[in-house]
Amino acid sequence: MANALSPFVRRFLRRLSAAAWVALALAVPSAAYAAPEPSPSPVGIWRGESVDSVSQLIVLDDHQYCFTLIAGSLDLISAGRWEAEGGLYKFTEKKAQSPLFPMAMRTGHAKPGTRKLALEGDMFSYANAPVIGFLKTRTDALSLRRLFPRDKHSWSGRFEVPAAAMAGARYVVIGEASDVQVDEASDKPYRLNIYELGQEDAEYRITYDRQQAMPPLDFTANVGRQELTADEVGRLRRSDIKLTATLADAIRRDCIEGAEMVDAAALQSRGITWPAPVETRIVAAPAINEDPVFETTSVVEATDILEPLESTQVPAPLARETLDQPSPSPGVDGLEKRFNAIIKIESAAKRVVGYEALWKAAINSEYTDQREVAARAAINMSNDLSAIGKYNEAIKVSGDAYAALISAPDPVLRSRAASLLNNQATAWEGLKKTDEQEAVWQRIITDFGADSYPTTVYVRATTVLNMVDRLIIKGRPAEAVAMLDTFERDYIESGRLATRPEEAFGINCDSDGKQFTFAVPCRGSKRPDLAYFKDYVAAYRKKIASLK
Repeated sequence: MANALSPFVRRFLRRLSAAAWVALALAVPSAAYAAPEPSPSPVGIWRGESVDSVSQLIVLDDHQYCFTLIAGSLDLISAGRWEAEGGLYKFTEKKAQSPLFPMAMRTGHAKPGTRKLALEGDMFSYANAPVIGFLKTRTDALSLRRLFPRDKHSWSGRFEVPAAAMAGARYVVIGEASDVQVDEASDKPYRLNIYELGQEDAEYRITYDRQQAMPPLDFTANVGRQELTADEVGRLRRSDIKLTATLADAIRRDCIEGAEMVDAAALQSRGITWPAPVETRIVAAPAINEDPVFETTSVVEATDILEPLESTQVPAPLARETLDQPSPSPGVDGLEKRFNAIIKIESAAKRVVGYEALWKAAINSEYTDQREVAARAAINMSNDLSAIGKYNEAIKVSGDAYAALISAPDPVLRSRAASLLNNQATAWEGLKKTDEQEAVWQRIITDFGADSYPTTVYVRATTVLNMVDRLIIKGRPAEAVAMLDTFERDYIESGRLATRPEEAFGINCDSDGKQFTFAVPCRGSKRPDLAYFKDYVAAYRKKIASLK
């Protein structure tokens, strides 16, 4: 989506918020495509983008790399090692070791003597013929039951397992058919995670890590002076953005090595932990009761087993951030459900129809949280319209929604307004009307100059860098230098662009951006830090100096 300047996704390119993705799309300036000094080595930053995808490969000199891709509903990160091989370069992924079905546990909230277990339907839609079972001891014979009907493959919301199903059980078994199509799953091996449910007065939630189920992304690349090509990753262009030691260290820490639990201490203080499976099994052709546990698509809507946590960070749709509203408004759950259903529609044209009805219905609601859902719908709609070439319609939608939000006192709604203008600028670029695009950029700079909300500050800062790049292209280096001087004073020296705190909690191991709050140990999400912006400013100053 969505919602481009990005050296960092999901803590360096894995899980940027939607506003940051907007910035990613707009903020990677033409400097990123300037020809670098000739080099036979793949070391450096490589980037590719199209109407509906953004990819980036960062190759380090210690033979490690990080590749990230956002394409449609797929949000992928891959890291590993590279080696020279016969004039080519072989990249071999090293997958993070984590469960196929991560489970979170929260204590201190269930009624005494009770346990609750729920499944996240959005992600179980991607599981291959999922099954569930319960054991009193780990030596008991497996008794597995189909979770959902075999002829239905799309689920949303939360499914609460009946208490009767868990009666007397100490362990839950959750699994899927291995490497086969759903309609062939009955007699195939199953991959199973077994968790202990031994603690009373606890709530448990299980999701599905789609990326763990994917085969390794290995590829062999042909590297030229300006291009890197491989069938699996496409054609990437070398960026002249400097791969600094700071950036390389961040890539090692946050992508290649993985990151520690996001704000783990704070979450554990709230009683939330992530138990490891007590056992993982691969079972050949297990006996399965085909009578599904859940017959319909009815879900738990109002009960949030692990209460909504400060922010659910997603690249598409937009993150739902903390609003100036003490509690959910009546009807907001229904809007969220509609929003999440629209996201799943494969056709962009059909999504547009759904988004339009949603945002127009709620953009002027008396409730802030309902307006926020409407704002996300308008942002997604304008992105989809641009993706299918309907730029004029995208300009109108983003302009109308912006007008409805700009006077809102809530900082999150104002950040959505800034994102809408970013989308409008992208649409003008699609029409090749750069003057109009620059006018929108200037509006972002003017309208949001006093905002302190981190997302808004980030969008405005990257817009300033876009203007600098455009001034350089137009042969106006003196104005570009003046703007860089102001940028350094207002954003870097002032500390205004200090790294935004990591989102306290967010499911972003789902790998495709479905929105829901869920406790799971994944890489965190940071905005580019001051060192990154300093590198960008230095790159622009170097480019300006070369023009003299």
